[in-house]
Amino acid sequence: MSIGAFSYGKLSQKLSLKFLMISGVIMIAAGVLFMSFSTTLPMFYFAGILIGLGLSVATVIPASILMLNWFGDKRGGALGIILASTGIGAMVFSPLVIYFIDLKSFEYTLAFSGIILAVLLVPVVVFVIKEKPATQNKEESQAETTYEEQRQGQKSGLSLKEARKTFAFYFCTITVVMYSIVFVGVTYFIPSYLLDIGLMPMVVGVMISLLSGANAIGKIIMGKINDVFNVSICVTYGTVLFIIAMVIALLIQ
Repeated sequence: MSIGAFSYGKLSQKLSLKFLMISGVIMIAAGVLFMSFSTTLPMFYFAGILIGLGLSVATVIPASILMLNWFGDKRGGALGIILASTGIGAMVFSPLVIYFIDLKSFEYTLAFSGIILAVLLVPVVVFVIKEKPATQNKEESQAETTYEEQRQGQKSGLSLKEARKTFAFYFCTITVVMYSIVFVGVTYFIPSYLLDIGLMPMVVGVMISLLSGANAIGKIIMGKINDVFNVSICVTYGTVLFIIAMVIALLIQ
């Protein structure tokens, strides 16, 4: 995902957002499908590379760019709703995935998931996603604030070259890395932890479904907080809740 994110800027200058999203979805589906046939660790690693690259060019980055293209004000709320779809999807499909694993097998469930991803998502990206809103008249066209205009027109922030000369750039980078390590460490390993302490697989699936549902609601709430107040209060709100949750988790017997 890191490699894909670093490469996205240059790729977006040569390729359309829709083409990158289609390519990303295909890589994710191919990675999941390939994982279903994997019998050695290197094969799993290769599948993980495909999935990671696909996620980086098909999910958060293009979603953020679409928000810049489509919305002027209230972007936080709009982005929160878009990103909430990941939580809703996980809420719906987590119990189903557990059910299919119990009913068939791990390999069957991966293969089925890969096929579903390709069959459902590629047509959605092709026929539904529009990079920019269609303008009705000259006045609307002039009033729009698109990603391309922000990138090529009036500068609204520091360039990467300028940012590298500031202390804040490195401080923010370290902060994001630390947060990512903690967040991924907690959320990705929750299913394994719940299984290890003796819960049945279906119970774990329901709990992950609840977690994902709360995740979806939380993204919408944080988007609204960002719009009403500012991004600092939004980040503080999320961080405080996360710390409280971790303290409670440590006290649970």
